[in-house]
Amino acid sequence: MTDDDEVGGRPLRGVVEVEWDGWEDDRPRSKAPFVIGAVLAVAVLAVAGLTWWAVGADDVVLPGEETATPSESGDPSPPPAPAEPTLAALREAVPAELEGCVPPADRPDGVGPDGTVRLECPRDAVPELVTFTLFPDVEARDQAFRDTVAALELDPGAPGECALGAGAVHDHRDRRGRGRVACRSVDGRVDIAWTDGTAPVLGVAGGFGRYAVHYRFWSELVGRTDAEFPLPLEERLLDELPGELTTRCERDLDLLERAGGVAAVTCRPATGAAGVVSWVRFSGADDMTRWIESEQAVLGDAVLDTTESACRPDGRGPAGELPVPWLGATTYRQGSSTGTILCFVDIAGQDVLVWSRAGADIGSIAVADDTVDSTMADLAEWWELGGHRP
Repeated sequence: MTDDDEVGGRPLRGVVEVEWDGWEDDRPRSKAPFVIGAVLAVAVLAVAGLTWWAVGADDVVLPGEETATPSESGDPSPPPAPAEPTLAALREAVPAELEGCVPPADRPDGVGPDGTVRLECPRDAVPELVTFTLFPDVEARDQAFRDTVAALELDPGAPGECALGAGAVHDHRDRRGRGRVACRSVDGRVDIAWTDGTAPVLGVAGGFGRYAVHYRFWSELVGRTDAEFPLPLEERLLDELPGELTTRCERDLDLLERAGGVAAVTCRPATGAAGVVSWVRFSGADDMTRWIESEQAVLGDAVLDTTESACRPDGRGPAGELPVPWLGATTYRQGSSTGTILCFVDIAGQDVLVWSRAGADIGSIAVADDTVDSTMADLAEWWELGGHRP
């Protein structure tokens, strides 16, 4: 994506991640992969054995499609189907970028006792495993998807959107047509299961790592077409922000995941001391408070300045009077805004402001990166003169 690309009428540039990554949660996590277990045994499936119908398989002949019709005008028309699932048909469905796909060790020919055909595609990157299973018919596939949703302990009727975070089950549309997707992230383990089009294929990509990385992989591979930025929650957030700051904006799924919010955007203002400004909306004040407290906690070894002027242009940190690493942390009142503000130099040497905004349940991050010529004092002055809004 280039600076000239646009989505939703707003010029875009690739998301710039604030250099928090070295301070992410270090809580111990289980190293054992999540296994769906008894629930999927009914469908003779496990998370590592579920599979997907990938893009670029328009010429593949699959079962259960003899009388299938597109869900609406313009949907892709499925090809005719063979009498039964075959390994050759499934191999044709695997996109070229997924190399080294093989049948499971317990079924060398790929065919299971339930009549399904399966391939597993291990990877050296996130997600660690992508698998494909071809079912005898669409009804069997759909039942397996429902069993998967139950095993992942997801509520199929709850509101949510996988593009805005894990823990959702919903319809989606991609290059193959309409389908269903389920996404979950627990203790660093991520699983995404989906169907698409009318092919009797169910898929799962899974492994450990950041949810944002897993979701991007899946979305790009299937070619999702109905989650373009901005979605309604993102649009409402942008509408509350100063127009001069919301240029070259896009979704920030990394911030959304880290902060535990409901929508997050990152923008590159055309002018000012902040090269990157991000906002995240929370579902309530308690979530916002937990977020900013966690941001302060990861800087616990820094020299702490809690005076009223800690993050003002003349504060000891911004003025260069404190040794690095230092952290300014205080409450503020600026215009009609009140909340908590943090200021510090991150691990990449960039000046950073982080603040909450009471009443609006919006958290903000401003970074003076290498695209702007400014100091922490300049950034603090920018914040005072309007960067703190709305």
